[in-house]
Amino acid sequence: MRPGKAVVIVYQSEEFCEAHSEIVSKGICGRLVLRATLQDSVESQSADFWSDSLTTSHADPFQAISSSQSKIIYLFLSTPVHVPSLLLLCEQNQYFLSLILHKTYPIPPPASPLTPKQSYMFENGEELQTPPQSSVFYADYEKNYTRVDWLQSIDSRHEIGANHLILFEGHHKELRSRLGLNSKYGS
Repeated sequence: MRPGKAVVIVYQSEEFCEAHSEIVSKGICGRLVLRATLQDSVESQSADFWSDSLTTSHADPFQAISSSQSKIIYLFLSTPVHVPSLLLLCEQNQYFLSLILHKTYPIPPPASPLTPKQSYMFENGEELQTPPQSSVFYADYEKNYTRVDWLQSIDSRHEIGANHLILFEGHHKELRSRLGLNSKYGS
């Protein structure tokens, strides 16, 4: 069964709550490789957006989710106040939930000079002209669907989880695939 929507929390603070750790411990984690700023990367995707720091027609993220015509909605949150309720909403409605943290990390160098170029260095089979330099932590979770990796709390965010590194645009394609909006990315 496919999820009805994908809710992507772009979390813009270093103040965390227990729900952040719950998402990490129930999900699979990795790093999204950025070719631009996180804001520009998100805004270039076909989805709806809501921010707690902007005046919008929706008073809270729950109104934005319920009225969204898109199956993917990015929520920019600067406080943890809505995170526990968003986790519960996604579990109750079988929504796919992705948590992206705003802090950037450098991309680790290859373990060996013999390591082949990784998939995040390519888009549509073509090598990127400018190698990406930064990444952000993410955790993906869907109740009764996601396989769990070894990261157990938000305090583990400095590590790279089982999904390692994926190009931000590739992650968005994966979301679209999980929702049945396009064919499986990478297959």
